[in-house]
Amino acid sequence: MAALKVDPARVQAVVFSHEHSDHTAGIDALPAAAGLPVYIGEHFHLPPATVAALKRIGATRIAVTSSRPVPVFPGFAVSEEITRNDAYEEALVVDTPAGSVVVVGCAHPGIVAMLRRIAETTKRPLHMVVGGFHLLETPADEVKKIVADFKALGVAWTGPTHCTGDEAIRLFREAYGDHFIAGGVGTIVDVPKAK
Repeated sequence: MAALKVDPARVQAVVFSHEHSDHTAGIDALPAAAGLPVYIGEHFHLPPATVAALKRIGATRIAVTSSRPVPVFPGFAVSEEITRNDAYEEALVVDTPAGSVVVVGCAHPGIVAMLRRIAETTKRPLHMVVGGFHLLETPADEVKKIVADFKALGVAWTGPTHCTGDEAIRLFREAYGDHFIAGGVGTIVDVPKAK
């Protein structure tokens, strides 16, 4: 945050995509902020260090259930908790004039399953999807089917990162061309203004 010149005191809400420590441990970088809303799936079992950090800063846990999305700010919501094979995850969904911009952490329940659920719930087209697609060990033929599913779902822009894997990222880059977003720490992504 310091390298990117992001003032941690300006953070107004936190969304945990899932319970793994590589997605939750950063909370310890925040200063005390009594009542800071932190959106956490009801089935998440957070690491003890994260629980202690939440208590230290005075955060307020907002439970996300599998029944409906939870609004964060106007135009911003957390998807309902999505599950498959004991994997629980949620995504940040930004409502824009062009459709939903979806930010995922690792997509452990399956990226296509998550996107279908989000599209069904929001009743909005999927404009952009960025984050970890959890395809690191997925064979190329399966990744190509997933890319085809993205296209069938109408995803116009994609930015696979984190646990997606180099080969899968390459296949998305080939399929999306100038609508591919090369992500990484510090990447700034321009999206249509939230509604």
